[in-house]
Parts: sequence; structure tokens; C-alpha cells
Amino acid sequence: MIVGEKNKAILALLLLLFNSTDWFFTWYGIKQHYVEEANPLLAGLFSASPFLILIWKVAAPLALLFLLPCCKQKWIIHGAVFAVCLYTTVNLYHLLFFVLYLSA
Repeated sequence: MIVGEKNKAILALLLLLFNSTDWFFTWYGIKQHYVEEANPLLAGLFSASPFLILIWKVAAPLALLFLLPCCKQKWIIHGAVFAVCLYTTVNLYHLLFFVLYLSA
């Protein structure tokens, strides 16, 4: 099954949304000392410049927004679908944590 151009754009926009909300939840949690960054590569960057990470998290999906319509490789589309599923799970985890932590 070939994914339509509209669906490729939706994938990229979902990645943009979920990447941005993942960054916000992580940034807010670190700023309030609720959490620590679990990724050792990003932990140092978050302490140095969290907005540099935001730029990357926004730039990558924006690049995909323009590149995915040209893409004919199924594995790249499948990777984007996997990333959306992964970031959906991560954002649900963030929401659950903040609801449980902040309501206590």
C-alpha cells in the first residue's frame, strides 16, 4: 500500500507536534526539578541550551514535511509511522506523569 501525499504530510505534522510537546514536557520537568533527562546524549545539551534541542526537534520534522512527499521508499514511511507511535507513547507517559505528580 502506498501512503498518499496528504498522509505523509500528516505524519510529518504529527512528528512536529509530538516532538515539540515531548520537548516542552521534558524542559518543564527538568526546570521544576521533577525529572532528569534519561537520554545521556541530551542530558548535557539540556543543561547547556534546551532551546538548541527544540530547534532540532522542530527542524527534523519540518525537513520531513518537505522530503516525505518525494519519498517512494516504504521503509522510510514505516520509520515515520514508528516514530509517531513512539512519540505518542512518550507523550502519554509525560501526561500520565504530570497528572499523577502534580495532583499529589
